[in-house]
Amino acid sequence: MNKYDLDTYLIPIWEGKKIFYETGMFMGLNGSCELLYKPTRIIGVYDYSLQKEFVLGKDYVIEGKVIKRLSHSDMPFAEYTDIYSAIPGQYEIAVNKDACSDYISGREYMTYGETDTYTKKQFAISYEHDDKWNGEIPKDNKDRFLNVIKKLQNNEKIKIVVYGDSISTGCNSSGTDMGGNVPPYADSFPIMIQKKIAQLYNVDIDLRNVAVGGWSTNDGLKAFNERVLSENADLMILGFGMNDRGTPLEKYKEMIEEMVNRFKVFNPSGEIVLIAPMLPNVETDWLRNQPLFVEKLYELEKKYPFVAVANLTQIHKDILATGKKYRDMTGNNINHPNDFIARVYAQVVLRTLLG
Repeated sequence: MNKYDLDTYLIPIWEGKKIFYETGMFMGLNGSCELLYKPTRIIGVYDYSLQKEFVLGKDYVIEGKVIKRLSHSDMPFAEYTDIYSAIPGQYEIAVNKDACSDYISGREYMTYGETDTYTKKQFAISYEHDDKWNGEIPKDNKDRFLNVIKKLQNNEKIKIVVYGDSISTGCNSSGTDMGGNVPPYADSFPIMIQKKIAQLYNVDIDLRNVAVGGWSTNDGLKAFNERVLSENADLMILGFGMNDRGTPLEKYKEMIEEMVNRFKVFNPSGEIVLIAPMLPNVETDWLRNQPLFVEKLYELEKKYPFVAVANLTQIHKDILATGKKYRDMTGNNINHPNDFIARVYAQVVLRTLLG
């Protein structure tokens, strides 16, 4: 039976000729979904839980780099009425009609939901391909983490503190309460990072995740001393920005820099990963300043030799540029990753930190 496996999930999407459990969502009985690459051989197609496998020719067909659902298939799918609503409510957000390729007149709102509301409508596909990754490859910045790496190489225990918003808490990762705690029970990206480093160096990793769902950078700065400095960590992974859609760019930079400086004063040998967040759903009005924050983080990377940026913003843009839809890889349809993008978070951070 297929299941969550750390090593498989952490194979970088930009390397090799196999993709495992890439996710997608069909719209309608005869929906189709663009893939990252053109498959040369299908390894398997499954529901999101990886518990049920579907059959080529019976449930789906492959045409180029597109998978198409057959109308009599048992594969999950969503109706347009599951995604777009005419009535505002508790779980709706205004549609950005200019960016909405599937906009239907009169349906002015995009629905969203937590736990497995959306992921249970998604599928997962594993396949071989001969294509080249055309997006940006995350930079190896291990020279900025010499203190952490030296400790690891000496088999010394290290402490990592993760601070940020709901993405950092693990929202919508299937193996968390916030993701429904449902199959395939995948870890949140901070836990993936913790487990992989422990595996690579055969050391204990003390992970303290003090992120808070819904927080902006301003919220994070106000509580920084209380939540972060008391941990006395070797490494801080800082991930704010998704909830800062109206925050001016310079103000965002100032607040992040203040947290960087406070951490370094309290932890002179400490080192820092700054996560530039994935994009919000481009079809909603949640998308504003978030794509621009990464350049401000790079200004801090240039200024501080103990800081490096994990650029999820760019790799998420590159994934969307392949033709995949936001709904193919979201956990809540607005601003949370599903298991597939949570894996990419872990892949990019690990590449940034360890090369």
